[in-house]
Amino acid sequence: MWASRSPSDCASQRIPARFRRIRKLLRAVEDTLRATLSQARAAGLHVTELQIDFDCPSTRLVGYAAWVGKLRAAFPHTPLAITALPDWLKQRDFARLAAAAGSFVLQVHSVPGAAGTAPVLCDPAAARHAITLAGRLGVPFRVALPTYSCELLTDAAGHVTGVQAEDSPAPHADGSLVLRANAAELTALVRDWESRRPTSLKGVIWYRLPIESDRLNWRWPTLAAIIAGKTPEPQGKLIFEPASSGVEDAVLENTGDADWALPTELPLPADTTAADGVNGFHLESEVRGAPTLHGNAGRILPPGSRLICGWVRRSGAVETTAPAP
Repeated sequence: MWASRSPSDCASQRIPARFRRIRKLLRAVEDTLRATLSQARAAGLHVTELQIDFDCPSTRLVGYAAWVGKLRAAFPHTPLAITALPDWLKQRDFARLAAAAGSFVLQVHSVPGAAGTAPVLCDPAAARHAITLAGRLGVPFRVALPTYSCELLTDAAGHVTGVQAEDSPAPHADGSLVLRANAAELTALVRDWESRRPTSLKGVIWYRLPIESDRLNWRWPTLAAIIAGKTPEPQGKLIFEPASSGVEDAVLENTGDADWALPTELPLPADTTAADGVNGFHLESEVRGAPTLHGNAGRILPPGSRLICGWVRRSGAVETTAPAP
């Protein structure tokens, strides 16, 4: 079986012609890794792993395996891992590639979903199936789960024309659809794997670490909650804060640890005498009942965030908090 081969066995195989044609590039990769390891050592850093992220075509896995085996032999004292796609698990040659690397990271997030279905960033059922298949190889692996969101850019006919996931400037598009990493579903996945999983599944890698300036990613409280074994939940509310001249700001606030999908309708107090919306909200006065602020669907408020959605003037006593819609 390929899983029993040693790195030197894999390295001795003949590298297929398609990979030999880019041998200068492959040598450049090795030289870069060697220089980086040297710089790390000079800085007193201990490198625990080299990870190769290459979305190789499924029909070229044999050549990739031969090169990875050669690369692993070139750096015998530093563990090597490759990123792998779920589609590779259906390929006969992936067992050879996994054995050559010695370890892999299975990426179960992708865009979009299958034709005719609503696109999702990570399908829990597909992820569970992929983990089962990967576990049969007997090669140590980790699973990569998403923390990010992905914006699909569409044309007038609704066809996807581009994908934006890392705050790069958006090309011209007629519309967009945002796919978000579902914190509750991913929490359930992790809990399942904590209790039952293939013995070769060694851990979870989250992609990518949250930073405050990244609008297409979770905030730290969400990831921290999952790591602590909790299911992240939003805690949204509408509050009214004194502003000036008897006017109050209407403020949406999320004190939870997960993104809050903002409501599209925000009823205002019955004693409101004047009001208006801001930041994407507008006022609609109902014939019966209280005036209401309306906003567009699909907006979220990250944990720990606030948004002024309007202002009100009231005839009655000042209240500080209204129930979450």
